[in-house]
Amino acid sequence: MKNERYLFRGMRADIREWVEGDLIQLDHQICIAEKTGWATEFSRGILELQCIEVIPGTVGQWSGITDKNGVKVFDGDKIHTGDEEGSDEYSLVIYNAEQARFQCDLYGHKISHNEGGGEEYGNSIELIDENNLDMEFLSDCKVIGTIHDHLKQSI
Repeated sequence: MKNERYLFRGMRADIREWVEGDLIQLDHQICIAEKTGWATEFSRGILELQCIEVIPGTVGQWSGITDKNGVKVFDGDKIHTGDEEGSDEYSLVIYNAEQARFQCDLYGHKISHNEGGGEEYGNSIELIDENNLDMEFLSDCKVIGTIHDHLKQSI
């Protein structure tokens, strides 16, 4: 059985919809082979794949975690986190190749107020991977889009 940790997502080049599966590079095309029924025929030693061409810049790997609604969190996703005090933060999930792990980069926030009435805000980077307990906060977050959402409107 394949390790689902190596799941990729990309936006279809033809109809601008997301597709998930195995990442395949064919000559000058980047394709995704959907994991559901990806091997359409195996006879006489020949394997045919149903590959869907995707826009190369939209390809992202699954981080291995899901948000509070069970939605898979991919590289390039925008997430919203909030707490019971009313503080809102917006982060971008990216893969840091130099450190070989995913990180959650805070890119926006709603200013929260402390007990004395003062404003509190900040900017930080949270690293996430299997060995970092800080990634548990993502189970309370919600995926709100991707950095590629604007491409859907350019059909």
